[in-house]
Amino acid sequence: MSTTFITVIFASKPKRVIKVDNIVKKIAAIFGLAGAAVVVSCYLYIWQNQDFQNVWIGIATYVIPLSIGIAAQVYSKRQLGGYLSLKQAVLAFFLSVLIIFIAEAAINYLIYVVWDPAAQETIRLLQETMVEQRKATSNAAVQVSDIDYSAISYIKAATSKLLFYTVIGIVMAFFIKKNPETA
Repeated sequence: MSTTFITVIFASKPKRVIKVDNIVKKIAAIFGLAGAAVVVSCYLYIWQNQDFQNVWIGIATYVIPLSIGIAAQVYSKRQLGGYLSLKQAVLAFFLSVLIIFIAEAAINYLIYVVWDPAAQETIRLLQETMVEQRKATSNAAVQVSDIDYSAISYIKAATSKLLFYTVIGIVMAFFIKKNPETA
C-alpha cells in the first residue's frame, strides 16, 4: 500500500512545472539556433576566405556558445518572472549549447569531408609551418599531430566540449537561479 502511494507521488508532476520546463526548452532552442547560425557563419567565413589562422574568430567560436548559454539562462529567468530553479537554469544552458555544438560538428564535417577535402591538406601544411616556427624559437620537442576527420571524431569532440561547457553552465546556474519563496 505505501509503495503505491510513494510511486504515485513521485510519478506525477504538477502541470505548472511541465509548462515552465516547456517555456525554458523553447527559449533554449531559440537561443541555440541563433548561436548555431552565428558559429556556422564563422566557420563558413574561415573556410571561404582560407583564414584558418584568424585568432579572433577562433576565440569567438569558443566564447559564443558560452555567452549564448548564459543568455538563455538569464532570459529564461526573466520570462519566468524572476524565478528559475537550478534544474531549469542548467536545462536552458545545456540545450542551447547542445544545439550549437551539433551545428558546429555538422558544418565542420561538411566543410572538411564533403565539400572541400583539400582543406585538410591546407590545415596540415599550416600545422607543419607552426611546428617549424616553434622549433626555431624553443628547444622543446614539438610534433605535428594527425587530425581525424571522421564523423566519430566530430561526435567525440562535440561531446567533450559539451561536457566541459556544461560544468561552466552548472556553476553559472548556481548564481542565476532563484526559487520562489514558499509560505
